[in-house]
This record gives sequence, C-alpha cells and structure tokens, in this order.
Amino acid sequence: MSFLTLPPELTDYIISFLRNDRRTLCACTQVCKGWLPASRAYLFDTIRFKIPHSYTVFVEQVLGSRSMLPYLALIHGIAIVGPDGFLNQYLADKFMRDVHGNLPNLRILRISYVDWGHLTTSDTWKYLDVNMTSPFPQLTKLAINHAVLPSDRVLTRLLVSLPCLTNLSLRSLSFRSQGTLALLENEAAPPHRSTTLGTLWIDGADDFVTPFLCWFVEQFHDARVSLRELGCTPKRWTPASASLLEALGPAPLLSTLLMPFPHRLEADVERVSLSQLTNLTRLNVLLRGRFPTATSWADFAHMLESLGCKPRTHLSVALCYYPTTPDEWKSLDGPGLELLDPVLDQLASASAPASMPGERPRAPAFKFVCYVHQPEHSHVRKCDVDSLVKRKLKASAERGVVSGRLMATAWSGEL
Repeated sequence: MSFLTLPPELTDYIISFLRNDRRTLCACTQVCKGWLPASRAYLFDTIRFKIPHSYTVFVEQVLGSRSMLPYLALIHGIAIVGPDGFLNQYLADKFMRDVHGNLPNLRILRISYVDWGHLTTSDTWKYLDVNMTSPFPQLTKLAINHAVLPSDRVLTRLLVSLPCLTNLSLRSLSFRSQGTLALLENEAAPPHRSTTLGTLWIDGADDFVTPFLCWFVEQFHDARVSLRELGCTPKRWTPASASLLEALGPAPLLSTLLMPFPHRLEADVERVSLSQLTNLTRLNVLLRGRFPTATSWADFAHMLESLGCKPRTHLSVALCYYPTTPDEWKSLDGPGLELLDPVLDQLASASAPASMPGERPRAPAFKFVCYVHQPEHSHVRKCDVDSLVKRKLKASAERGVVSGRLMATAWSGEL
C-alpha cells in the first residue's frame, strides 16, 4: 500500500495553521511521527493546567523525564486556571519547587483561581529568597487573578525576583495574613528586581491596593520612567488613594491611566491633578454605585482641567459608570455632570496639529459608558444614555467630541 508524501512546505503550512488548535495538532503528530519535530515548538509553547491531574502528569512525564528536558526550553507560557474553583494544595506546595530553574525561557505566567494560602507551610519559601537565583529569569508577563496567597510578603518576594518583568496584573487577591509590605523596604536592594516594567494593572481591596502601589513605587524606582500603562482601582476612593499619582511622580511615558472616580471625602484633601502626566492619551475613570455629589463632580472637572490645553496627538477620556441597583439610574439627572461641559469644551478647542500631510487634526474625545447588569436594568436604553450626555454636555456635544454608550455586562456588584 502506497502512502502519500506531502511536500515539506505544505506540511509546515498545515502545522503553522494548526498552532492554536493543539488537540488536532497533537492528534496529527500521533499519526504522522514525521510531523513531531516541527510541531514541538507549537505544542510546548504554552501549557495550560485546568485540573490538578494535568499538572501531575506534566511533572511526572515531562519534568521527570530526562529525554524531555531539552524541550523545556521551548515553553514560553504557563497558565494555571481552575474555572470551577480553587485547585488543591498539592499544586500550591509543589509548583515553585518543581519549576524552579527548569523553565529558562518562560515569558508568560498566568495564575487564576488558585489557593496558595498554605505556601509558607511547605519548603517552597526558600525558593522565594530575594538573594537566590531568579525562579523565572526570562519572565516578562505575570498575571495573578482571584488567588489566595499566604501573605503579601510572599507576593513581594516573588515580584522582586523577576529581572525581566515588563507587564504585571494583580486582580482580586486575598491573603491569609496581611500588613507586612513595609518589611521588605528595610532589606538590601533585591538583585533581580526589574528595571523595565511598562504595564501595571491592580485592583481589589482598599487595604491592599493603595499600600501595594506605594510599596511598588518605593521598590521599583525605574518604573517612574518606564511605566506606560497604569490601572489602579481600589473598590473605594480613600484619602490615601488621592496620593497615588503624587507618589508615582512625573511618569513621562505614562500614556494610559485607569483610576477610580475621585470622590471628595474631606474638605482639606487636595484635589487630584494630572498635570505631571504630559504624555497621557487615554484616561478611563471607574465610577461604581450612586452618582457623586456636585462637589465631587467639581473635583473631577478640576482633574480634567489639570490636563491643560496643550495640544495632544490624541486624548480619549471615558467615564465608566456601574450602577449597582436600578434606583441609582434615576440619580443620573441630578446636578453635577454638566460641570464637565466647559472643561471638555476647553480641551476640545486644543486640537492637536496633523501629524501627516493631509491628515485632519484630532480633537479630544469624551465617552460616557454605562455598564448595566441585565435584566435588573432592562429599563435603561441606549437612547437614554445618549440623550443624557447631549443634554448635560451641550457645548461639547455641539463640537461632536462626546458620546454616550450602553453596555450590557454580567457584572453583579463586584469587580
């Protein structure tokens, strides 16, 4: 029986086409052994663990096999995801020990829905020693979401051991014990701390977000220069939140900022200023729950005014509103939103010059985006949002620089 032999160019094309369909590609390599050498780069590129058993198989058959060791250098990404709940303690206790030094080219690590609350009870602690060899010397992107850690000190020890880290995302973390962030400040400068961090996204409990960002600015001095994107959204605006941008400093390269709405809490608290962010082109402000008072709207208008009338190549401002109850939508017609109109009109008058011959100058754009949870807010329509914006921001609407949007979301009260 004769077998059809495909040209190498066609084989390479098929393998490249199947790079994201790992199940099919794996089945093909089992049938066509000749495809295996060219397929390994795709099969090992990113590994995902959704159940504890898959991690056990990886440790026993890949990490524990001498013949597989050369292929560990092909692993560029690992994703640990437990969509149906937290994984068991085995993964928490053994992960750092198993992979320490075995993944020299790991660049992306995503950890979601994992309970690492018992990390300090195992022998894993020594693998987070800031003076030891970095566990992931080439890691550039770290994302930890909905995870439990034994303490914030374990988190900080991990972060200062990643010399190539450029993108960090921390969302909805919880800790068995907390309040030790300051301890690391008194230690010698960690030798593996990154100097090229460009993106930081962090949200969660107020007693973690604000102290962490202060610790971050203190530890990662070069972030003031290298940071390009910052998202910092504690669940409530506190007096400490107002000092976040001041602690960050000028940040000359920062172009994207996500922050909570600056509620006025005390009369003696200074207003938030963005004047130091001279390169800012995208500002997203997150507003949860009831609409603010007129005083808080005035503070928000002052914050936008602090951007100045300097012409920018592009400026996009989005106010993202998340009502938590149906009644909160009624407060939209209250006083306050119209205070933004003269400021937005002033910003719109400072159109940036065209960067290319024949290109039209681009004026700043303001978007009011209302995220509603269906069906509780089914009575809210897109035309209601658009009408509200045009009625409250008349001058800006006439310039065509404002718009209202309605977005349905599965969000149910917690972000």
